[in-house]
Amino acid sequence: MFEYANLAYGPLCQLEASLGFIKKVGLSRIEKHGVALAEELRDGVMKLGFKPLTPAKNPSQIVSFVHGREPERVASLFEKEGIVVSLRERGTQVRASVAMFNNREDIRRFLKVLAKIA
Repeated sequence: MFEYANLAYGPLCQLEASLGFIKKVGLSRIEKHGVALAEELRDGVMKLGFKPLTPAKNPSQIVSFVHGREPERVASLFEKEGIVVSLRERGTQVRASVAMFNNREDIRRFLKVLAKIA
């Protein structure tokens, strides 16, 4: 009933390597990079005519906006293009999160795909 178990050394090693990488890159650099990309994304969303829910100059790496289109069509388009977003409020809102592994080309691609429903 109560069996002996070993520690999960694999995940511990992965965690140690991940934390080492984050320390090497630096949290402030990661934040600066992500927030800048999120600002670019928010600006692009506005230029396409969508209503952003994320305030301007928000120090977050998350951009949310109302798309005003058929939710199933929006979900299908993002899925088809391999872009992972969260659809909120019965699919009427998009929540996109930028991470340290994203770059400006990712933002341009996102906006290009979003323009298809604009």
